[in-house]
Amino acid sequence: MIILIGLIVAVSLVSCLSRLRIASHEVERRVHEILKSGFSLDLTNSWRTVNASGGVVGSPLHIRRWKEYFLEEESDISALENWSLLLSQRKHTPDFFFSPSGYASRIMAHPNSTKLALWWEPETNSQPMYMSANMGYDRWIVNMYGFKKTTNALVYIHVIEH
Repeated sequence: MIILIGLIVAVSLVSCLSRLRIASHEVERRVHEILKSGFSLDLTNSWRTVNASGGVVGSPLHIRRWKEYFLEEESDISALENWSLLLSQRKHTPDFFFSPSGYASRIMAHPNSTKLALWWEPETNSQPMYMSANMGYDRWIVNMYGFKKTTNALVYIHVIEH
């Protein structure tokens, strides 16, 4: 009986651990879906995915677990400027905060990035941040950081899904 219980627990733990990481294409699809449905933001065909990582966060032994997605997108500068204009027209609320060019400077700590997305380092960009947004809706919290590069634009997107 003890061996059977031990075997069931071991299989459950292996199953949980195997689902901790989420495939890049699934991260990309899910972030696009959340941005569009929850925040009316569309990563149109002008945006190209550079990096995508995600996974389940929280101990396998805890009931409360959530998913985090990290996405880095690249586009032309006008796409970032369009997003910035669109976001600047929204009213600030407890669930929405936007910092436009010249004011965007603080990148929040993202502790799970070291486990799920080793490439996640928006704070290492040599150019100043062009815009940032912090948004919450339903089960999602989204943090975005946009940078104008010499010839293109980068946006880092972090989604927490409860």
